[in-house]
Amino acid sequence: MKLLKRVQSLPEKKRKIILWGIVAVLATLLLFWWTNNFQKRLAGFEGSQFLEKLNLPEVETPELPTEELEELKEGLKNIEANVQ
Repeated sequence: MKLLKRVQSLPEKKRKIILWGIVAVLATLLLFWWTNNFQKRLAGFEGSQFLEKLNLPEVETPELPTEELEELKEGLKNIEANVQ
């Protein structure tokens, strides 16, 4: 309690310096902890299994029958020939 009383009796400028000093020390410690934690998680990251772990739903894409596709290509060629 004596320490708290001493800090309270200091001028405002000195109290602000103490406050920002404590904030800077805590921020440095948290940043150090966060970077270490991030490095550990990054080392354990397996890119090849990333998509498998996402469990994305399977989506079926309909395929056009080749006959219809050929007809569409021929129609496109006819349209291009008529435009020119």
